[in-house]
Formats: sequence, structure tokens, C-alpha cells
Amino acid sequence: MRFTDLDGNGYDDYLCMDKDGRTTAFLHGPQGWVNYGQVKVTEGADRANIRWEDVNGDGRADMIWIDKFDGHGTV
Repeated sequence: MRFTDLDGNGYDDYLCMDKDGRTTAFLHGPQGWVNYGQVKVTEGADRANIRWEDVNGDGRADMIWIDKFDGHGTV
């Protein structure tokens, strides 16, 4: 699981990641939690190599895949 702000509303959202990277989310807002469902499809990327951070400054988290051998990141 991961916590990050996917929708940019200032509240951390709850992400549940399968081993293959498929991700579902519960979005958090002023009214509480909403089950948003799947937000990322399976790509065969190990969840241990996936990070969620705001890369472009829009206030919403972006998915970053980190190569475990050389540390190279792909957004």
C-alpha cells in the first residue's frame, strides 16, 4: 500500500498495489473516502520498484518506475 495525493485536493489517497503493479485507489476528500477502483493497469513491473510522487508540480502524484539495477527512473 502507498499513500499519496492522486487527485491534487490536498488529501492523501490510499493506493493498494498488486505484486505486478496493478493499482486500485481509495480517494480521500472532505466528505470521506471513495473507492475509485483501478487507477493503473498491470505492466509486469514489480511494485517494489514503483514510487508515487509529484514530478511535474501539478499537485497530483505521478507514477515513477525505478530500475533496481541502475537506479534509472521512468515517469
